[in-house]
Amino acid sequence: MLLKKVLECQLPGWAPQFGYFMEIDHNLMGVFPAIHVKTKAVVVCLQRDDLEKIWKKLPRKQVKVCKMVFLVNEEKRSAILINGPREEMADSKEFFLVRSDDRRAYCQQKDFFRWAGGLISFTADRSVSFPAEQPS
Repeated sequence: MLLKKVLECQLPGWAPQFGYFMEIDHNLMGVFPAIHVKTKAVVVCLQRDDLEKIWKKLPRKQVKVCKMVFLVNEEKRSAILINGPREEMADSKEFFLVRSDDRRAYCQQKDFFRWAGGLISFTADRSVSFPAEQPS
């Protein structure tokens, strides 16, 4: 759907915000993001620091952090990615929004987040670190 059309709709509770998600940096075809185990939805955080804390709970992998604009409804814990070469499209892929006030409780639960399946790795690499934030 065209973003212009989405923004023309009356969407109470929804607002554009920057969000962060991470995916394994592997230089191969395919995308392997951190996902919410129950829904299989890609994990999105509004605060980069929250994403790093989630990364520390997962098997260590070299990741790249993506900063994108989302239409966000914090109450519903939902996000819609605004993508495209000039951010003119809205993507209906499912995202699991992690708010700062929920992150601690989520991270205390066993197997709440995991890496998306498909990329085979037998060991976690403890030597990798969370990538530094790049200047905009």
